[in-house]
Amino acid sequence: FVGAGAALAFVGLAVLAPTFARPLGRGLGAPLPALFGATGRMARENAV
Repeated sequence: FVGAGAALAFVGLAVLAPTFARPLGRGLGAPLPALFGATGRMARENAV
């Protein structure tokens, strides 16, 4: 049962990860342009 639970947890994380990655990336990348100027803006745009 442990193997099946681990497999289901892995599949669940793989399915839900894209849902959280975009908003989290936007939130963490928001201060980059203010801190690093054009380099920070390009880094934020390339991250998503």
